[in-house]
Amino acid sequence: MRILHVVHGCDERPGDGHDPGGLACRAAVDAWPEHEHAVCLVGGTGAAARALALGLTPTIRVSPVLGQALRGAGRLERLARRMPRPDLVQCWNPGLVAMARRALGPRMPIAVATPVALELGSTSGAARGPSAKEHERRTLRAALGVPESVPLVGLLSDAPASADGESFAGVLSLSDASGLTVCGVAPRGGVSLGRVRRFRRDSGFRYSLVLTDTPVWRWLAACDAMVLAQRPGVREELRRVCVLLCHRAGVPVLAFRDAALADVYPGALAGSLLGARRVPDSRSCLLAALLREGRGGGTASLSRQSAMDPNRARAVREAIERSWARAVGPATTPMEVAL
Repeated sequence: MRILHVVHGCDERPGDGHDPGGLACRAAVDAWPEHEHAVCLVGGTGAAARALALGLTPTIRVSPVLGQALRGAGRLERLARRMPRPDLVQCWNPGLVAMARRALGPRMPIAVATPVALELGSTSGAARGPSAKEHERRTLRAALGVPESVPLVGLLSDAPASADGESFAGVLSLSDASGLTVCGVAPRGGVSLGRVRRFRRDSGFRYSLVLTDTPVWRWLAACDAMVLAQRPGVREELRRVCVLLCHRAGVPVLAFRDAALADVYPGALAGSLLGARRVPDSRSCLLAALLREGRGGGTASLSRQSAMDPNRARAVREAIERSWARAVGPATTPMEVAL
């Protein structure tokens, strides 16, 4: 099947990965290697460089004048004539649907493909075998300076400023308290992440922390698990993209603040969300159990694991909150990493 992806380019932002449409388009192209893909990028001269930074290779580029969708549709129509007619058009930004419909005609199947609409089947990850993934993992870990023997837990956050540092520190600390010392990796730049480093230094916990300027999607494959910890108000679409990329990389996601995530994401993605499972124990301790058990090898037995007694987990969490308050001031939101 020939699929034409139409995605809007964001010229004004640097290539830092904060682009839900572009990231979701890239994930879809990787997820369906058996299909023939073409990418139509809508944007100015800087859009192509940004698309390449996101891992997309545009087939054609349309540069419509701002506010003139008809001119953009005409250009897309002329460019599309040079290509084999697609069987399906996927618009990764809702505002592009009208332009695509004018250019390709009313009979062309057009889907507004948001990240939550992706249905990943058995083809997920088919483009790369286990040996290629393991090589990528070792390469990424070497770039981060993290030994292969150390469990690596990443912070899944849109922009550093939106990261929930208190919750991320709680996850790493509870994992340490349950008997497994981990290394945390997070994007550099958030004020709360600086507090995480100060908290680790003053609290005596043994976990290590790496801050990097590299976009999250470039290094998440190196992690054994990811923590979805963002402050309220983050765009839901972007969070779905992040979860989708983790699912494709086989990296489980601890999403403790969102009890209803299993109802939001497709079934294939919900299986990657540890926080969406109904378990009686601390989810951070279950994360430690997962890392001890198989370093990201699956979540099937997590509901039977009990890495720490629930009462002790609650006591440890409260002690962490008190230590956080002494080190950096009162937490802006309570840690919801237990129960």
